Amino acid sequence: MMEGLGHQLDPVLAVCAVSEPYVRKFMWQMLSPRRWGRKLARGVLDWTELWAELPQRAPRLLDQMERGELEFTMILKEQDRALGRLDRLGNRLAMSVLVAAFIVSLALLIPAYAPGEVWGFRLSVAGFVVAVALGLWVLLSILRSDWR
Repeated sequence: MMEGLGHQLDPVLAVCAVSEPYVRKFMWQMLSPRRWGRKLARGVLDWTELWAELPQRAPRLLDQMERGELEFTMILKEQDRALGRLDRLGNRLAMSVLVAAFIVSLALLIPAYAPGEVWGFRLSVAGFVVAVALGLWVLLSILRSDWR
């Protein structure tokens, strides 16, 4: 992309050829043994401190474990967002099951009314229309939802 933009701005300029020395210098700095040595030295110092403190801390940790006082806490990043989304999905699923049950039960009730029972038939048809509207509402809310 950089090469194409550079070529559009100046057709003679070779961006990769110009940037090559800088990329080599950057890669050498990133992968140099001196940089690795510093990181390794810092790591060794951390491990040295840990090993120096371990004989003092280990008996206390074991005593807390034996007494049942040792607790671990785990913090998940963005757990509130994930739990909120899970809650919405559970609510949507419950609503979908209820609407489906309502539609099926009304579909079974409509033929049960005798042709002379006008009010019962109208009531069941109205209920069926409401159930279908609720089903469409659930479908639209699923389609509208952000699936991030």
